Amino acid sequence: MTFTSSLFPSCEFDQPGPILTANGLEEYLVDKIIDSQCRGKGWQFLVHWLSYAPQHDLWITSADLVECEALDEWYASCGDGPDAR
Repeated sequence: MTFTSSLFPSCEFDQPGPILTANGLEEYLVDKIIDSQCRGKGWQFLVHWLSYAPQHDLWITSADLVECEALDEWYASCGDGPDAR
């Protein structure tokens, strides 16, 4: 049997808040990249956030994923994008 919050609503976990950087910016932890798409002159990646439900997945531009380990893993697994090899 699979756990779902609809079966046990009192057991639903709170989502973590953002990490605040030294200069006051909010950062969230990326769990994995799910998909990619070319949009206009650039690329976007569908990001799944650590400890968040799938309905919170967002399309993020490659420029906003600087030094992202999940993006490196995406490319290593033959994912497409501007830096695909």
